[in-house]
Amino acid sequence: MQNARGADLNNHAERLAMGLARGGDTILLVQNAFPCQDRSPQGAPGCHDYLIRQSTAQGRRAGINTVVRVDHDHGLYSTAHPVVVARQRLGLSILPCAIYYEDGNVSYTFIRNAPIGQLPNIWDKPEANPE
Repeated sequence: MQNARGADLNNHAERLAMGLARGGDTILLVQNAFPCQDRSPQGAPGCHDYLIRQSTAQGRRAGINTVVRVDHDHGLYSTAHPVVVARQRLGLSILPCAIYYEDGNVSYTFIRNAPIGQLPNIWDKPEANPE
């Protein structure tokens, strides 16, 4: 299942994590990009809509609530999130951001003007010890 950019949606972190979660779980994802909103050519939802659906109870299965901490905007997926775009137009910080998916609802929390250095940087490779 590929999105419009040609990427396999099944390989996105959000979907891989859901494969390990069970109804009623709450999971934390730390990402270097916002969840995509691309649809596959077959009509499958992008990861943002997928997380909304997964957070909603389905029959006897409780929803899987998810918190996504976004540290960077790789892929420019932020342009598909209206709340983020509105902040950008106002010149407000969009990073770091936490997105909460709970019971079919989505909310965003932005740490205003916080330099990314205040958060643990998990993206840089450890430097080799120079000899």
